[in-house]
Amino acid sequence: MAGDSKPSSRKSRTGKQERDLERARETQGALLPKEIAQVAGFEVVAAWEPTRLVGGDYYDVIRPSDAQLGICSADVVGKAVSAALLMANVEATVRARGRSLCLRHDTGLR
Repeated sequence: MAGDSKPSSRKSRTGKQERDLERARETQGALLPKEIAQVAGFEVVAAWEPTRLVGGDYYDVIRPSDAQLGICSADVVGKAVSAALLMANVEATVRARGRSLCLRHDTGLR
């Protein structure tokens, strides 16, 4: 009888892992921009489709001024949840520092 619970336990664990990965994918997708910033004279577009359910691809477009766009594109090494976690860290850094770095570069401030 003890042997009968292993497949059921494994199936239950696999189902939970799949739900967790689906939630991770939804969270990861929420970190990407809903709208792409634009600047006159250019059309910027983006698409995201990870190879696996969760991946490490990241992009963002920020607009620090009317005449500037900051574009970030990253492919985090690795796959699945570990890459997605690193991607979330990249997103937080870009959002926190990206605008100020673009403005410093434009004005020559360091």
